[in-house]
Amino acid sequence: MPQDAKARDEIAARAADWLVRLDAGSVDPAEFEAWRSSDPRHASAFAQLAGTWKRSGELRWVSAEAPTDGDQDIAPAEERQRSGMNRRVAVTGLAAGLAAIVAGGGVWLHTRRETAATGIGERRLVRLPGGALANLNTDTEIAWHMGDILEIWVEKGEAAFRLSGGEAGRAILHAATIRAELVAGSYNLRLFDRGPRLAVMTGVAIVSGAGELAQTLRANEVLIGNASGFAKTALSSEDREQADAWQRGEIIFDGMELAAALDEFNRYLTRPIRLADPSIGAVRLGGRFHVDDPAGFLQSLNDGFGIRSRREDAAILLYQQ
Repeated sequence: MPQDAKARDEIAARAADWLVRLDAGSVDPAEFEAWRSSDPRHASAFAQLAGTWKRSGELRWVSAEAPTDGDQDIAPAEERQRSGMNRRVAVTGLAAGLAAIVAGGGVWLHTRRETAATGIGERRLVRLPGGALANLNTDTEIAWHMGDILEIWVEKGEAAFRLSGGEAGRAILHAATIRAELVAGSYNLRLFDRGPRLAVMTGVAIVSGAGELAQTLRANEVLIGNASGFAKTALSSEDREQADAWQRGEIIFDGMELAAALDEFNRYLTRPIRLADPSIGAVRLGGRFHVDDPAGFLQSLNDGFGIRSRREDAAILLYQQ
């Protein structure tokens, strides 16, 4: 067997072993983190395996507490060992099917994580350990774990975080392929299809991941990720205003084309607004709208541009009057 293939198999097997031990609650977090961070291939292999296992719907966390199904008898040690071996065999089988390992990647998985989510059109303020705050935008999922430091995972959507001093003065943020070390301040993280976007309102973030060199973001800077890597740039006043606006339930269009504006507004709607006439997609909009008032938005399109709307079962269609 070629050396590269042998190394991949060994890493995948080790990742499978970690996953089983996490499942059983028998992991020293510091030991696991030391292995994961010692080589980008370790982090990538574990993330791929955990993601595959999660999608299979079979992963479940095992508590050290007594069973909750009414049977308080403790299984014999031999039976528990055999159960653990069966899980290891199953996970190792999954590991054998992993694709070639690539550098980087974050870990969505951690023992005893708490979670919070919003549906389409919902927003939610969540108090995290130590007094940190997370404001979740529409269709968003996050998770967190408090060990020596608060760790937060953004699984989808957009969230704003505020860290105060003291115990809530530091956190590690995981989102897609990035890992950001945060200090006291305020931050906005949004996951796009093309990659994550982390904006620093106040504070400092040290961001690494996906083979990129660590970058330090300071107040009024933003890191934008895409297929080719990350780019750091200044946070414009318009972008900052947008990040503040959604937390008030508002959306701002400042010269945005109608087609792009609908993509933004539809994030909040269970019945999306579509263009029946593509030619009006280039109309540029300005104004401030409430995300829970699509009727007001449609009325403004009618009053300002003569764009009419027609409701159908699955969508609202726009066309020129």
